[in-house]
Amino acid sequence: MLGMIQCVQRQRNCVAKGFIFSLLLLLFFSLAAARSSDGTAMDAQQNLLFGTLAIAAGTGLYFFQRRKASAVVVDLQTTELSDCKRWLQSVFGAAHDALLLIDAQELIAMVNPQAEQLLGYSANELVGMPITQLIPASERMLRPLPGKVEDKSGDAGDGCKRPVTAPIQRKDGSECWAELKLSSMRIEEGQFFTCALCDMTERQHLKAQLRISAVALEAQQGMVVTDADGIVLWVNQVFARMTGYSDQDILGKRMNFLKSGRHDALFYAAMWARIFSDGVWEGEIWSRHQNGVVSPYRLTISAVKDLCGELSHYVGVYTDISECRANHSVQ
Repeated sequence: MLGMIQCVQRQRNCVAKGFIFSLLLLLFFSLAAARSSDGTAMDAQQNLLFGTLAIAAGTGLYFFQRRKASAVVVDLQTTELSDCKRWLQSVFGAAHDALLLIDAQELIAMVNPQAEQLLGYSANELVGMPITQLIPASERMLRPLPGKVEDKSGDAGDGCKRPVTAPIQRKDGSECWAELKLSSMRIEEGQFFTCALCDMTERQHLKAQLRISAVALEAQQGMVVTDADGIVLWVNQVFARMTGYSDQDILGKRMNFLKSGRHDALFYAAMWARIFSDGVWEGEIWSRHQNGVVSPYRLTISAVKDLCGELSHYVGVYTDISECRANHSVQ
C-alpha cells in the first residue's frame, strides 16, 4: 500500500515537471524569436515553429502524465476497496454467529454461511434484500430499523450497540428469536452496519418452560397448560388423578372433553371475556371424570404472555371442592 502511494506521488511530480518544462521551452523560443529581429525572417519563422512544437509537446506530455497519474489513483482506490472487501469476507467467514453487512439504504450487502443456514436463504438471495424483509410483518412497526437503532438501543461501547432480542422471519415463513448485535463502520463506499444474529429460539422456549414450571411447582392442585389455541401441552399428575385420564390421553386435545353439560354458552362467554380483559378468571366449574361422574372444582385460568407481550399459553389450576360441598350439604 505504501508503494502505491509513493507511485502516485511520483506520477504527480512528473506531471508538474512536464508542465514546468513546457513553460520553459515556450519562454526560450519566445526570447529567441524576439532576438531574431536582427536576423532573417526565416530564422524568426523557424524559432516560432520550434516554439509551437515545444508547446504542443509539453501540453501533450502534461495531459499524458496527468491521465497516467489519475489511472494510478483509481487503481489505488480499487485496491483499497478490494483489500477491505477481502478483509470483511475473512472476518465473516471465521465468525460463529450469523453475520450481515447492511448499507445506509438498509440493504444487505454481504452475508456469511451461518446467516444462510439460519435464515434459509442463499447468499445471492440475501444480497440486495431490504433488512426489513427479515422482520415479521406484525413487528415492522414496532422494531427500529438498523439506521435508527443507534438512537433507541444505546451505545454499549467500542461503537457497538446494546443487543436487541427480536423475532426474525425465515425464508419458509417460520419465525425464530434472535439476539441482534449491531455496530457501525465507515469505509470508502460509505456508512455500513454489521449485524450479528445469535439464534435464541431454544433459549426463549426454555425460559417459557421455566416460567410455566415455576408456577406448576408452587401449586399442589391439578394443573394443565395449553397453548394459545387451547391445545393441551402439559398436565401434572394431580390433574391426571382428578380427571381419571392419563397424560397421554389428554395431550394434544382441547379441554372441552371435560365439559359436564351443566354450564351454558353464556357462562363460557363471560369466563373468556374476563380472561381476555383481565388475564385471569377464577370461579366454580363442574367437570366430567373419565368414569362419567360430574364433580365441582375451583378453577383458576391465567393467561401467560411472552417477552413481546403476546399471548403464548394458558395455565389452569384445579382444586377439587366436592368434599367441601358434601360437608356443607350435611350441615
